[in-house]
This record gives sequence, C-alpha cells and structure tokens, in this order.
Amino acid sequence: MLTELKQFATSLWARALVTREDGQALVEYALIISLVSIAAIAGLTLLGGNINTLFNEVAGKV
Repeated sequence: MLTELKQFATSLWARALVTREDGQALVEYALIISLVSIAAIAGLTLLGGNINTLFNEVAGKV
C-alpha cells in the first residue's frame, strides 16, 4: 500500500513538472505588452503633432 502511494505521488509530481505553463504564460504576457506599447508609441508619434496643436489652441482660448 505504501509503495503504491509513493508511486502515485511520484506520478503526480512528474505530471505537474511536465505540464507547468507558468513560463509560457509569462512570455505571452510580455509579448502582448510589448505589442501594445509599440502600437501606442506609433499612434502617439503619428498623432502627436495634431494633439499638440489642439492643446495649444485650447490653451490660447483659455
């Protein structure tokens, strides 16, 4: 009985080591964050001049 319990615990431990996806999820989140930041930088670069002009107009009217 004790050897069967040890074998079962060992198989559960081995299965947990094989199916861990913590690192994979971390890499996926890092890729998503990097793509969102690249899109935000590109958008601000393209619209930065227009936004600056709009803020200057509003500041002039205030």
